[in-house]
Amino acid sequence: MSSKKIVQEGDTVILKKDSDSKVIKIISNKACGKDDVIANDNRNLIDDKTNQKLTKEEIQEMRKTGIGGEAIVDNLIVNSSTFSKKTDFSKQKYVNKKSKKHVTVFTLLECNTRNLLEMYHSKGPTKICNLRMDSLAQILCHANIHHGGRYLVVDGCLGLVLGSIIERLNGSGLVMNLYTGSAPSRPAIHLSYQFVEEQLKVLHDFPLINVAMLKPHVNERLGSDGLYQNNNVTSNNNNLTNNNDKESVCDERVNVDKNSLINSISETNEEEAGDDDDDIDDNIANDDDDDVVREGKHKMSKPRLDREERDRRRKERREKIGRVKLIIEENSFDGLIIATRMHTTPLLRHLLRHLSSSRPFVVFSPYKEVLMDSYMFLKDSNQVVLLKMFETWLRNYQILPERSHPHVNMSGSGGYLLTGFTVHD
Repeated sequence: MSSKKIVQEGDTVILKKDSDSKVIKIISNKACGKDDVIANDNRNLIDDKTNQKLTKEEIQEMRKTGIGGEAIVDNLIVNSSTFSKKTDFSKQKYVNKKSKKHVTVFTLLECNTRNLLEMYHSKGPTKICNLRMDSLAQILCHANIHHGGRYLVVDGCLGLVLGSIIERLNGSGLVMNLYTGSAPSRPAIHLSYQFVEEQLKVLHDFPLINVAMLKPHVNERLGSDGLYQNNNVTSNNNNLTNNNDKESVCDERVNVDKNSLINSISETNEEEAGDDDDDIDDNIANDDDDDVVREGKHKMSKPRLDREERDRRRKERREKIGRVKLIIEENSFDGLIIATRMHTTPLLRHLLRHLSSSRPFVVFSPYKEVLMDSYMFLKDSNQVVLLKMFETWLRNYQILPERSHPHVNMSGSGGYLLTGFTVHD
């Protein structure tokens, strides 16, 4: 019997299957072999300005003459006396460092929630309450955001939470944005997201200062221990006069920690009296009366609208707010999402009653103490279950061959979350 032949590199084999045949030449797979031995190391290298023969003036002159960034990097490599002595890893780091300085690279990214959140977080995390992508993912998960859902939202993160919910609903469902101040502020939706009209039709706005004026739930035990126990409204005077409505709003404002309110809500503190229609009008910005156009160094006011046009617009706003008010009073929302710097306990006291039974709620805050107060309030109310407070933790890793390790600089905290489910008697 002939001995078996061992196939080696350079041999040719024929693979046959039925009537088909294929000739294959055997080659070695370097990726599966042993790692190359690194002969160089950095132990004898000294970081000195004399290592680079090109001076700063010569590099600037090259840039003025129109030489490209890649050519400048090549010249820096050629004129470096220590580049050839570096390890392969050090060479790559050197090239990347010089390319970042001399080569301009533009990357086009899709305007989705992840990219926008990373951009806002890298530029100014405090503007979005230190909201990270992992915290937003937890919010969307625990709130059970799904196609066709109906949600109450208090967004203090420049509209990123609203935008992520609208993105997931994709034109089917309802998002009730409860805003502070005289008008809703959501620059991320208007300037960053590229929503079409079909997607934005699910968004409705309602002033947060008027939430205390909403009718209570028919089965709610007002005045007893519960989510509505500290409100001035009682079961014997549901038909409040306009002045009592105004007083209840002011009393509720006292319960909110002034230091944690955002600056926009202070604009409503100057309101003192008026009928219910005027209360709604005062909370809506009349931009048409106050807009100012800058032309160079001169300011020119736009012509004021006539009285009939102003009255018509105010009437349309009143009718729109009235329709939105009826939607909220149906108490048929599928979830509540609060992401703000404000004290969340008064918000929960007034908003949880508008959720259907066994519906989730999520509260996000950059401050642990705020959520601890809300946790104790909800625990004593006996109207929520599965109450949980936690902090998200994220670690970024660099993944490169033989250089995988956690990033040296990372964010310390991504905020705190309070989650649970509502229960009704």
